[in-house]
Amino acid sequence: MFYLDAHWEDHVPLEEELVLIAERCDQAIILIDDFMIPWNSDFLYDEYPTMRIDLEVINTSLKTLRQDVKVFLPTYFPEQDPTGKGIGFAIALVGQNQSLPTGTFPFNLVDETA
Repeated sequence: MFYLDAHWEDHVPLEEELVLIAERCDQAIILIDDFMIPWNSDFLYDEYPTMRIDLEVINTSLKTLRQDVKVFLPTYFPEQDPTGKGIGFAIALVGQNQSLPTGTFPFNLVDETA
């Protein structure tokens, strides 16, 4: 399991980290923090001059190297976020032939790859 949240200032290593995981791990669970939720702009996310933390990063980093990627995003409202901050996130499953539990908070997630 990888928790990716180390991005700030000029260097944002997220794409390189995702490529390394895709190349070196048969299976992985990746949690990406500060992620843009495309259908709810009230979730907080990070954006930098060279990159926005969003589905495009996953598409260009993970999905170009692997076909076995499933991405899950929250479907609940930002005010229901357990942290109280409404921060967006994504969970990417790589090389997994199972899904995450869904339907019960906090796993109100949608498979963005379906």
